[in-house]
Amino acid sequence: MKKMLAALLTLALAGAAALFALAAQPPAAGAPAETPETPESPAWGLPVLVDGQETEIRASVMVPLQAVAERLGLTVTQDSGTVRVEGSERYVRLTIGENQYFAAPVREGLLGASLFSLSAAPCAAGDVICVPLELFDVLLEGGAGTAVQQDGTVTIGAAPETPDTVRLPNPFTDHDTLEQAARAAGFSLTVPEEAGGSLRRHIQTLDTEMIQVFYGDEDGEVCVRKAPGGEDISGDYNVYPQTTAADVDGAEVVMKGEEDRFHLALWTRGGYTYAILARDGMSGGAMTALIRQVR
Repeated sequence: MKKMLAALLTLALAGAAALFALAAQPPAAGAPAETPETPESPAWGLPVLVDGQETEIRASVMVPLQAVAERLGLTVTQDSGTVRVEGSERYVRLTIGENQYFAAPVREGLLGASLFSLSAAPCAAGDVICVPLELFDVLLEGGAGTAVQQDGTVTIGAAPETPDTVRLPNPFTDHDTLEQAARAAGFSLTVPEEAGGSLRRHIQTLDTEMIQVFYGDEDGEVCVRKAPGGEDISGDYNVYPQTTAADVDGAEVVMKGEEDRFHLALWTRGGYTYAILARDGMSGGAMTALIRQVR
């Protein structure tokens, strides 16, 4: 946001900001393991070296949301664990304890809206909400970005580059068509024009690791993902009370939700893994019908 004041914040890691080694934290009981990231692949968080050796571990830098947002002129509102952070052009909605964020333009219309995960879920310590540093890459327009200097200084907003700057990458690339996404990712994704009663509206790639397509508005968001391999790519580690396994056109699909409304579907086929996330939930029949149209 070019109208904002750039913030250069030095945060004590033992105080206002905390550094978490993600791979050291096991997922909650019943939740699938996270897909490890190699140091070469684009990912949120900072790479961790152990005894001078590269590892798949990545660390999340957590910063106090309200204090930083106030310096940047962002507005933070809360309602029963749901938090909305709004700037002049973009807002993000998040839920404490859930690594699932929704971003969209403030102006009417859904172009550029997306559902995504970061290096960690937002957390609360008393009245202080802490979020991953890279959340501000999403909120700040114009390439302001975030960075961590070698001396431990955390930079949020516009600041001169130095040789010691470690900039957190934004791994997502927007595309106008599925054909463009396929050329960028090196594999294709076939999805219908409509899902969950809403038209297809947004296509992204994560380097050559994943293609994702979004449907619907903020409350009825549906996201379809595809990636090489067989690991869980949903980013949804909630524990749902209902789990159903079904054979859909020869693929074993696991659907999770509650009261016969499914929020998550996972399956593999032909060397690729797939995920469907439905914020408002879908009936088993609707979810199965959508799965049949995804390749």
